[in-house]
Amino acid sequence: MYSSKLDIVDVLNPWFGRVAVAIVTCLVVTCLIVPANGDEIEMQFRMQATTGDGQPLALVDGVPSVALGDTFWLEGLITDTRADAGGVFAGYVDVSYDKQLVSVDRESLEYGDEYPNAHTAPGLIFATEGILDEIGGMAGIDAPIDPAAEYLMFRVEMSADAIGKVDFISDAADITPRNDIVLRFDTAPLPTDRVSYQGLAVQIVPEPTAFVMMSLGVLLFANGLRRSLR
Repeated sequence: MYSSKLDIVDVLNPWFGRVAVAIVTCLVVTCLIVPANGDEIEMQFRMQATTGDGQPLALVDGVPSVALGDTFWLEGLITDTRADAGGVFAGYVDVSYDKQLVSVDRESLEYGDEYPNAHTAPGLIFATEGILDEIGGMAGIDAPIDPAAEYLMFRVEMSADAIGKVDFISDAADITPRNDIVLRFDTAPLPTDRVSYQGLAVQIVPEPTAFVMMSLGVLLFANGLRRSLR
C-alpha cells in the first residue's frame, strides 16, 4: 500500500485554483499498486519417460534410454508455478516427435486422476503421425490437496522402432478457446508466453546380443564362484 498527495498542476481560473489547492492538498489518497506479471512463468509442462511400472528409464550419458524393440511410457506433467498457486484447472498441449524412431499405442492413452474431464477426442489426438495433438484435460470442481504440486496430465505407451535419439517437443495447443490453459482463481485464460513448455530426449540403443548376455552371465557366475571360495 502506498500514499500520495494530489496536486493541481494547472487550472484556467486562478481564483478557482487557489480554492481548489487549499482543499485538495489536504486530501490523501491511498492506493494499491499491483505489479504487472510481465514475463513471469505461471505454469510448467514437462515430460518424462518411464517403464511400465512407473519407474524412470535408466540413464545413459545422462539421457533416458530404451532398447530397440522395447516399449516405454511418455508422461505429461503440469504444475502451477505461481507463488499463490491454486492449481491448473485445464491444460492442453501439442507434442511432436520423430515418427521414424517411435510409434504410439493409441489404445494405451490414460489420464491422471486430477484431469478426468473434457478430453480431446482420440481421433484428433492421433490424427497425424508424429504428433499428439491437443492432448490434455480439465480438473473437477474440487481443488487439489496441494495446489503447487506436480500432477500427471496424461500417459501413453510408445514403442522404440529405430536406433537414435528421439526428441519430444511440447508446444501450445491451437484450438481456442476450447483448449485454453486455465488456472484456478483466474478469470482469463493463461497466455502461452507464461507457460514453460519443456521437451524430452530419449535415446534408443541397440538390443543386447545373445553373446553379450551370455558373457555377462558367465562373468556373474565367475564372480559368485570366486566369492564362495574365499
